[in-house]
Amino acid sequence: IIEDSAFQRKNLVNILTKGGYEIKEANNGREGLAMLTSYTPDCILLDLLMPEPTGQEVLKELQDRGSTIPVIVATADIQDSKEECLSLGARDIIYKPFKEEITLKTIKKILAEYGR
Repeated sequence: IIEDSAFQRKNLVNILTKGGYEIKEANNGREGLAMLTSYTPDCILLDLLMPEPTGQEVLKELQDRGSTIPVIVATADIQDSKEECLSLGARDIIYKPFKEEITLKTIKKILAEYGR
């Protein structure tokens, strides 16, 4: 989970724990990108609206690195362009406030697509 809001991270951790997933947390994009040098997750849940770097900048960096880790964008802004996120490499979008069933279904679908 790469999310600058402790409240939203806690919500995701609670949902993912119920789903049986192991979770690593990053407070911002810079920390999340740094974690990827020593840890390769099956999936990344990425907040879009973060300061330095933004979620879009993290997506661009992952593209530049040639990352094959599937990314699910998490956002509260329904105005965000799903097409823009997908063009930057995101596999799907989940909206805040997180709904447990939708969040787990989306993650399960993405992990299955990648054989993870």
